[in-house]
Amino acid sequence: MAGHIDNRSIDHGGAMVELRVNDGRLDLDAYSPDATLEDLRAAVEAARSDPMLITAFCAGCGRCCYHEQLPLFGYDLIAMRERTGDADLGEYVVFPPAPSLAERSAAVEDLMRQHGFDRITATLLFEYNAADPITYRKSNSGSCAFLQNGFCTNYSRRAYTCSLYVCAMGDRLASLQERIVRQGVWHSYSVEGWIAESEIAHNPFASATSYRDVLIAGFDDDLSDALEKLFFFF
Repeated sequence: MAGHIDNRSIDHGGAMVELRVNDGRLDLDAYSPDATLEDLRAAVEAARSDPMLITAFCAGCGRCCYHEQLPLFGYDLIAMRERTGDADLGEYVVFPPAPSLAERSAAVEDLMRQHGFDRITATLLFEYNAADPITYRKSNSGSCAFLQNGFCTNYSRRAYTCSLYVCAMGDRLASLQERIVRQGVWHSYSVEGWIAESEIAHNPFASATSYRDVLIAGFDDDLSDALEKLFFFF
């Protein structure tokens, strides 16, 4: 049984995101060229209550808060520091080791030489496969530290990936989310000073200042053919 949800944002010049529910899964149908990540987030949030989605009857199973490692992006880290006044953030988040820029550079050069990829494609492929996220710290029970008595105490200020997460995504929305995550993780490295912003000039986050400025279209590239060539590379 299929349903169709339209979400049209009136906040940003009439940007449009269309989502569809099919067999209990939420998927992306279409979006206008000016639709942003904020529009996508608003559309997903509005769709959660659709009766054909499991999220309409969410009883706090904890899959997202216990079992998923949802990353914080650069904008999330900036906002958290402004809100808490904590430059370290170690009380709230877990930082992975900083990426090796020498390894990144060597891998990109190898991809270009071995497979004939242009630099941006080679860089995206490396970053797609090498993105260790910054995440919320876990409590002793294994849940997100902000989860208390089954409720999120940080809900209105939660990370972008938390607000975008749906436990039953269709293929197109899941693929788009994955690409947003990979680029968001690398932008968080830039915010932390681990990599120069000039090194990620291809990253849609690098040329914006908030989710309201980042276009969905910036992530809608198809790397499937290139990824098939790299089955044994990573």
